Amino acid sequence: MSATGADMFRLDGKVALVTGGSGGIGKALGVGLGLAGARLALTGRSQEKLDANAAAAEAAGCADVDTFGDFDLTEEGRPAELAAAVAERMGGIDILVNVAGLNRRKPALEFPEEDWEVVMNPNLKAVFFLSREVARLWIEGSRDADSDGKGKIINIASLAGAIGIPEIAPYAASKLGVVAITRTLGVEWAQEAICVNCIAPGYHETPMTIAQGIFDNPKIGPWVRSRIPMGRLGTTEDLVGPAIYLASAASDYMTGQTVFVDGGFEAG
Repeated sequence: MSATGADMFRLDGKVALVTGGSGGIGKALGVGLGLAGARLALTGRSQEKLDANAAAAEAAGCADVDTFGDFDLTEEGRPAELAAAVAERMGGIDILVNVAGLNRRKPALEFPEEDWEVVMNPNLKAVFFLSREVARLWIEGSRDADSDGKGKIINIASLAGAIGIPEIAPYAASKLGVVAITRTLGVEWAQEAICVNCIAPGYHETPMTIAQGIFDNPKIGPWVRSRIPMGRLGTTEDLVGPAIYLASAASDYMTGQTVFVDGGFEAG
């Protein structure tokens, strides 16, 4: 590695594909990576929200932002189509950030069977198959690790995959699965100049958690706050620094790992 100091964290000219780009975490990570120099490819199911987040990224100072809507990554063949479309339009992919996901909160005895795949497919299936197709481009293509740097995959898991939280069993299982995929692919592709790592957020104020009213729930909110050693809820911006680190040359000797960004919740 030739870069030192702050230069190790620069992403100038790198293409970062961010799924869940129409959501709160996807927006924050996209802006953060863009301000570190990355060229952004945002994808999500809502073109309107994608356009709004792309405009916000440009207003924040990101120089090169493009959107890729209408890709349902749970459908067979769509991850490969997205990877190919981004690579063709942007000239390649250097960083993949798998953010997209959703939750269904229900007591286990009341959880509808038809909702199992509603949670598992975007949270776990899409992560694996999009990672595979991006890695395929790197492994079977002309990527040169010496000149292009290592390919970086960053998955978003959750504190829920590490501790027991009532009424979210399928979500917790999917996020623990993301941790397992991260470890396995990190080892499997270590000789291919690909680093696969994971960020596990704790309780962060995002559009999804706010909409679910988690922190206003008298049964949940006080318990959550009492368990965070740092004494506050996380923000989406708290996830940006770890993402830049994992996307950059600073983390070139790190793979298969999960970083908890939770104010100390899991450690406590």
